[in-house]
Amino acid sequence: MAPTACRIRDLRHRGQPVQAADRFVLATNSYRAGGGAGFAGTHPTDVLIEESRPIRQVLHDHIRTADARPGALVSDWRFAPMPGTSVILDSGPGAAAHLAQRPASLSGLTAIGLQPSGFLRFRLPL
Repeated sequence: MAPTACRIRDLRHRGQPVQAADRFVLATNSYRAGGGAGFAGTHPTDVLIEESRPIRQVLHDHIRTADARPGALVSDWRFAPMPGTSVILDSGPGAAAHLAQRPASLSGLTAIGLQPSGFLRFRLPL
């Protein structure tokens, strides 16, 4: 990661800090793979496999057909603290039933109200 990067901190893979020499395969959409947004390593010459299906479908199919047994849910990512700010997100209305089970890192998450679209709006203080 660039020394000036501030959106992602303490990036790890399998518990170890990611180093500049570490290499990963990135599953992404055609916009990013085509060099959109200027992300390093997403130039068309870096593409390993080109797929006509949307990335969401590729991942869905892989999980359904691979010997993909989900492990324990690990909630080890979080937003960096930004006092006085919050993020607004919409989710299915059924999400409200799960608020009591949220991890401590989401303790400030509150339901704002049902939107005309049918989604339930939430606020999360950062």
